[in-house]
Amino acid sequence: MQRLFSTGAITFLFCFTFLFSQTATAQLVDKSCNFFTPVAKECVGECGNPGIINYNVGPLCSSFVENFCVTNEGSNLCPSHDALAFVFVNNVLVATGDITNVGSSVSFQAPCNSQIQVIVVAQPNLSGSLCVKLGSLGFYLRRQ
Repeated sequence: MQRLFSTGAITFLFCFTFLFSQTATAQLVDKSCNFFTPVAKECVGECGNPGIINYNVGPLCSSFVENFCVTNEGSNLCPSHDALAFVFVNNVLVATGDITNVGSSVSFQAPCNSQIQVIVVAQPNLSGSLCVKLGSLGFYLRRQ
């Protein structure tokens, strides 16, 4: 009997499936995120691609786990591109989402004394739009 997949390929597929089954997805237009306190701001597009925020959650938290969100605060990004957010807590991917639309957000939690890294990329889409300039999208990391 011939094997269709190698042991390495099966392990990779299992890990890939597990990773995305554990990953939160975007909560689009999460109005409660607007009431969170901004702790960092960055942009993506003409101002740089990708946009990266690094944030240390201090050891003194109001609870063991803090609520955060990444939100689109304003955009003139060309319609030929989408803004995709990737959130890592202690180097583990915990949330992803499309934050192209103004007000859209990705919510997640991080424990006290952890390191958050947010990476937002301007990714070409298949809309067929053509622009002279890429434009930019401003995003915030907000903490409850």
